[in-house]
Amino acid sequence: MSELNTTDLDTVRDAVAALKAIDSQMRALTETKTSLQNDIKEAMGAAEVGKLDGHTVVTWKYTKKPERFNVTAFRRDYPALAEQYTELNDAPRPFKVLG
Repeated sequence: MSELNTTDLDTVRDAVAALKAIDSQMRALTETKTSLQNDIKEAMGAAEVGKLDGHTVVTWKYTKKPERFNVTAFRRDYPALAEQYTELNDAPRPFKVLG
């Protein structure tokens, strides 16, 4: 495996540290948000609309089940067509802050 193209980030050390702190805060906020949503859902039970002081503040409705195209089965059953209509795009470049 070839060595990855690397660079030193000493000039943005504070930005990396701040980003790590924000990621940690966001995880904590997401956990709190999920917990609060679950409390509200439990209080709503089967209701689809929640009100405070006569005003709708929450909706929790069923949506239409999404339809999905089974690519694996299509490729298996129609390999020539699948190849004909398959386009290659640039690979994504995910940004990850480690540790």
